[in-house]
Amino acid sequence: MVYIQKGSAPASLTSYLVAHPTATYDKLKRHKNIKVDIYNSLIAEQYGLCAYCMCRIFYNPGTDRNIQIEHYIPQSDSTLVVGCSLTLGQKKSLDYTNMLGVCDGGKQYNRDNSLSGLENLSCDAHRGNTPLTINPLDNSFFSPRIFEYKNSGKIDSSNSAIKTDLTETLNLNVQRLVNLRKQAINKVVTMISKGQITSANKSQRITELKTPKNGKLEAFYDVSAFFIDKLVK
Repeated sequence: MVYIQKGSAPASLTSYLVAHPTATYDKLKRHKNIKVDIYNSLIAEQYGLCAYCMCRIFYNPGTDRNIQIEHYIPQSDSTLVVGCSLTLGQKKSLDYTNMLGVCDGGKQYNRDNSLSGLENLSCDAHRGNTPLTINPLDNSFFSPRIFEYKNSGKIDSSNSAIKTDLTETLNLNVQRLVNLRKQAINKVVTMISKGQITSANKSQRITELKTPKNGKLEAFYDVSAFFIDKLVK
């Protein structure tokens, strides 16, 4: 998970809200073009990565997609908004600053591998409507970071609330994700052992990882950057 800097809402969503100021997310079922614009906007500003697990998210018109529109403040939030007929969840449901692009939580992977059950899902698919403490849209959680990656491929935090978010609510230590992080770690270790990453080019390698190429970042790049910084002195 890394900090996400929000961009502007798609023009189609902005125009729709001007015309329908009390509309809620369920109305978008009739406006597929707006949802597609939101998909593309979220993918672009997140450089093609899930806001929670950092796997690849995509939308291929007419074929397939794994991107889901996640609401940081869930639509189920029933807090009453003063001076408004909507609940907080309803009011924020079409607020672009409350939207994140997330993956399908492993649903396709689980189908392909005959897995089932909530314990094999991650990200929004596992979270449901549970509130979160950590927020990918708030840089204070990332500078300095308050979580770390272990040699095993697991993610962890010394902050109990954040640890609950990561390991229980979002289930980011599901074996599928642990294996993918471990692959990223092993690649870094191999490159170090071959002398491809050294103290002399450490900063350059980390900068390269954090620099989008053709609008995309490498899946799990933060894991790689973390271990380069940890292992190369």
